[in-house]
Amino acid sequence: MSSFQDKSFSNMEDLYPVPFPDDVPIAKLETISLNKLLSNNEVEAQRLFNVCKGSGFFYLDMMDHEIGRKMWEDACYACRSGQAVLPITPMTTKKAYKARTGVKVLDRGYQTGAVNDDGQPRDSEMFMVPQTEFFSNEPLGFELPPWLAPHEERFKNAMSSGNIVANVILSILEGKLELPPGALTNIHKLTDSSGDFIRVLRYPGTDLGAEIDPLRFPPHRDAVSIAILFTWLGGLQITDEEAAFAVPESSWRIEWGHNKIKALQDFIDKLQSARAGKTENLERSW
Repeated sequence: MSSFQDKSFSNMEDLYPVPFPDDVPIAKLETISLNKLLSNNEVEAQRLFNVCKGSGFFYLDMMDHEIGRKMWEDACYACRSGQAVLPITPMTTKKAYKARTGVKVLDRGYQTGAVNDDGQPRDSEMFMVPQTEFFSNEPLGFELPPWLAPHEERFKNAMSSGNIVANVILSILEGKLELPPGALTNIHKLTDSSGDFIRVLRYPGTDLGAEIDPLRFPPHRDAVSIAILFTWLGGLQITDEEAAFAVPESSWRIEWGHNKIKALQDFIDKLQSARAGKTENLERSW
């Protein structure tokens, strides 16, 4: 696990995808500047709000502000930690890191689907690191399993900076929705019992001739206020804005190909359906 402990761990060029074919439909998403949002730039704030009234997906350029650059480094570290520990940790050990019992909130634990004979996941695997257990004002007696414990501080750093970024966005939405100050930000404090988490996903390679699940990871909506997604693989898909339910394959759009955007310096934020229900559906997302 020491291979990414130096300054080069945030150089993610080895994960760049190959360019997409020219005939693949690419979703055109707005790029919002974190620096401008933090500088109270009204034009940028209005652009953000307009996006949130549409698809809810946008690229957030975090590289133009110190807070964003710090979060980028922590996200790279989280990715590298998954690369380092998931392939070599026995499946029985990983599965011993259990999800929360009695509550259907997938904010901690290890998850996978079918497992090959060699002990590797057939399609994908993931682990979740919970925010509440680390930042609650009351000690909860939680510890990460030994195979994740060495990375605890960097996980906590990423959650802390992520909370800052999320509240920047929420504070702007408070104003645009004419809500009282704190209506959204006061219920998204770092110390709240929120169900916030970091999720690290791994997709093992598929051997030639092996059965391939075309989905790999099922389509879904996360039940969260804001999701900040870091991904180095092209092919993530969203539906066309007018499609609210199941739609033909022709309506799907690839979110990006490496030949279309600077994949490593743009982050995707998505405002989730949970917010739409509390703001009279003025915001929507996928």
